[in-house]
Amino acid sequence: MDLKNQLVTHKAFGEGKVVTHRENYLTISFKVGKKEFVFPDAFKSFLKVSDTQLASQIDVMIKEEDEKARVQLELQRRRKFEELENSIIEAKAKKDRARVKVLPRANIAFKCNLCDGDKSDQRVGFAGVCSDATIKTNIESEKRVWCSVEENPCAQYLDEKITREELDAKHQAGEFICYESNMLNDWCAYAGIASRGINKGKPMKLDQARMDSLCVLTTRERKTKEETRYIFAVFLVGEYHEGDGQAEGFVKAQENYRIELTPDQAKAMPFWKYHANKNGSDKAVWSSGLHRYFGDEQAAQILRDIAAIMKGTDKEQQAIELYEHFCKINRVSLIKLTEPKGALMLREQK
Repeated sequence: MDLKNQLVTHKAFGEGKVVTHRENYLTISFKVGKKEFVFPDAFKSFLKVSDTQLASQIDVMIKEEDEKARVQLELQRRRKFEELENSIIEAKAKKDRARVKVLPRANIAFKCNLCDGDKSDQRVGFAGVCSDATIKTNIESEKRVWCSVEENPCAQYLDEKITREELDAKHQAGEFICYESNMLNDWCAYAGIASRGINKGKPMKLDQARMDSLCVLTTRERKTKEETRYIFAVFLVGEYHEGDGQAEGFVKAQENYRIELTPDQAKAMPFWKYHANKNGSDKAVWSSGLHRYFGDEQAAQILRDIAAIMKGTDKEQQAIELYEHFCKINRVSLIKLTEPKGALMLREQK
């Protein structure tokens, strides 16, 4: 199919004419100038061709390619799952042979790069590709490691190697953008890859996360201080992989015990209200690493306060059940539960 000289209509740019059609790319001339698009993906939502017969042919082509992509993606997922399953089995066998000491269970907090993908009044984000402003901040100001590498589609977009339409299309097609862009779609958090030190480039482990550990997802707004870091979602771990030399560790949520906070609710849950560094400092400093561990009492304090924030909402009962369930299985007394003693609270006491 050759669309050269065909008339098209773009949602934003109006009417245009196809100047060139090279394999999977179209160059279209609009009043605002020439624009390049991926073919036939752009016709899913951005473009319409005037010729009805060609439009029908393109629709058929899109459906065929979508089906091929779906099948290919499913095969990739199956292969990845099989590889991960094999690595888990192999890692467990190595541990059994070496009689590695198992560390005690702990709860875990993740340091997440801000992702405002699919942000709304009810959602902080973390369910789509970041806005242009956040992409720019994460790369240029915050200098986030994965955001900045050449392989990252967001970095390619900022360097004008691909268009925003192509970036969004990659995410919609299931291509990997970053962990954060699908975090609240998959309800899964990863340990990441070491970016410095002797282990640079190696997968990191989650050696204390276990079934029923509380996972706390945290972030902070663009160009803000670390002390403003807030909790935007929590869940009890259902599936986990400690990690080994081949694959990084990860934790995945139990479907019945997971809660996402709205932006207003999240900002009422500052992470450093509950957590302080081991030296008991009142300074909110995360330093290196993407995760850190904390005890059951801190976890219960977080869940208690989330339940209070959810009062009067449709998630009130869900939050209460999570709080009471966690305390019950970990033998935390609801009556004797103390107040938070995080860095922010230590600062107020001075």
